[in-house]
Amino acid sequence: RESLESKERIHVCLRVKPILELEKEHDTQGCVSVVDSTSIILKAPKGSKTFRLSEKNLRQLVQKFTFSQVWPVSLSVFGPKTTQEELFDGAVKQPMLDFLRGHSRLIFTYGVTNAGKTHTYRGTSEKP
Repeated sequence: RESLESKERIHVCLRVKPILELEKEHDTQGCVSVVDSTSIILKAPKGSKTFRLSEKNLRQLVQKFTFSQVWPVSLSVFGPKTTQEELFDGAVKQPMLDFLRGHSRLIFTYGVTNAGKTHTYRGTSEKP
């Protein structure tokens, strides 16, 4: 990939966390649907206040967001089975090379507790 400098000042990537086995056992539903490589739709979880209000037509049930790149939920477009190597090549490699060439770059993860930030940034000891 070419340098991000020619494209955007801020490059935002999103990696959608897969539903874990423990969450599946508790009948947790996915609330993120991938539209394409740059857009997602968030759906209010069943039982949430937003969901209840949307049933009464008082609130919107879904919201669409657009990013520079989305690591979505199907393997053909970098889903929860995305490897650390694929994520690195798609989101980190070029900014890191730019940094090594003297450009300023910042890469960070952001999200709520247990959202997968550390896993995204570090991987596991078996697959760093």
